[in-house]
Amino acid sequence: PEDGGLRTFEETAAKYRDRYSAQQIKEWWDFEMIAHEGEDIHNIAGDPFLTHASRVPPSPGRGEAGEASRSGAATMYPGPPQVAELADVLSDPFLANDRYAGADVKEDPFLMHASQGASLVLPIGTKGDREDRRQQLAQAVAKARRHWTESFYRVLGPGDDRRDQRSLQLLVLGPWFAFVWVLLTWLLVRRFSDAVVFGVTVLMLLVSVGAMLSWYQGRRSGPVSLLAAGALGIVAISGGAVAGYYGWELYWRQFWWTQTGFRDVATTAATPAMARADSAVLDFWDAHRGGTRNDSRVDFSRAAGYKDTKFYCVAPILSPIVSGASLVRVNFWAVGVNCCQKYGHFQCDDSREWDAGKAVVMLGPGYPCPECEAEKFRAAVVKAEAAHGLVSADGARFVRWVKDPSATVRSMLFSCLGFVLAVSAVAAIVLSPAGWLLWYYGVGVEWGGEDALLAATEAALRRGPLGAGGVGGAGGAGGAG
Repeated sequence: PEDGGLRTFEETAAKYRDRYSAQQIKEWWDFEMIAHEGEDIHNIAGDPFLTHASRVPPSPGRGEAGEASRSGAATMYPGPPQVAELADVLSDPFLANDRYAGADVKEDPFLMHASQGASLVLPIGTKGDREDRRQQLAQAVAKARRHWTESFYRVLGPGDDRRDQRSLQLLVLGPWFAFVWVLLTWLLVRRFSDAVVFGVTVLMLLVSVGAMLSWYQGRRSGPVSLLAAGALGIVAISGGAVAGYYGWELYWRQFWWTQTGFRDVATTAATPAMARADSAVLDFWDAHRGGTRNDSRVDFSRAAGYKDTKFYCVAPILSPIVSGASLVRVNFWAVGVNCCQKYGHFQCDDSREWDAGKAVVMLGPGYPCPECEAEKFRAAVVKAEAAHGLVSADGARFVRWVKDPSATVRSMLFSCLGFVLAVSAVAAIVLSPAGWLLWYYGVGVEWGGEDALLAATEAALRRGPLGAGGVGGAGGAGGAG
């Protein structure tokens, strides 16, 4: 208890019967009390820093403790051995006294050896005692965990006592695997065929619906509930399809385009945009000259930013030849978010680097995904045209002006994989506990065999004796015949 005293269960119950109920005292004794054997314990409630420990009379030495142990008396907390002089931490809390001068704090960080030839002070007991205390602490933790587990199951109730471990694995892991399968089908296979993706999704949904219909028609025997499996399957497959759709649009579609379109196609600012409609990476850099072709550059002085919570930035890619024409036609726009001001100051990606001359082409009119914020980027283009006398060419391409396209593509891939891991984790957090609860309560499970025979017998008994029902009526009908 809080006063640090030692009591038996009867003494504890007698002392606290006015403050706690008998049930509360019993629960405390069973789950929170740590058993103590041996000498009196120190009252840390009144002396939390053990400043009076040095004034406690020393207990019998190791020899006596060892003799007592051999005689069968277990000593959980043996007292410190006799020493020449104990530390008075009450009057010298920092052990600044001269008798501790020269102490090797590296070997003896707690100054448990006396510096003037005193014996070793072990207030926490010998090595065996510390091991016993460690075991006692482990037992206390195990009791607390068991108490928490019992409380958890007490809240849930008894559940179905005929639960089967095989059905647990199916209901907990099966829906999550279905979710991941559908998700990866949408993200990986859609690159090649939309029809295959939709066909696989619909087929798996039909299987789940069929399981629920089978349960509804009476197929309910066995440890696995077709109702629970079908319902979880529908949720998992639908969730995987939705997550796959958004993952494709937001991340994977643009990434797969960098693996599909032509790469490192020689280009200048004057190249018609429609001539690069199937290119994923444009190469403005001329390695022989050590600069860009025709001095094509991002003209950040003619940039514009459309502000709608964020700045949606565009800047034309021009060359001196294109800039000097009477009609400045822009075939390629460098784009970014929050990397410019209302006009000018464009510094998206590597647009300010002298040795940057590659462009990763965006698949659509948006950024960072093909359709992301497309209307706002169009508004930024219109603003740049009006402010700087530019004309956006038909089919003008949005690009990211970079030095190393491979690094940009790797960044896209990491974003794609991060999306898969994140939604898979969310699915596990949602589907696995749902499957566990359905398994715990045995939702939709009906057993055959002996259980079915027992149920039929109970139903017959509820109908009453044979002679009082249908059999007697049949006899009467026979007599009339």
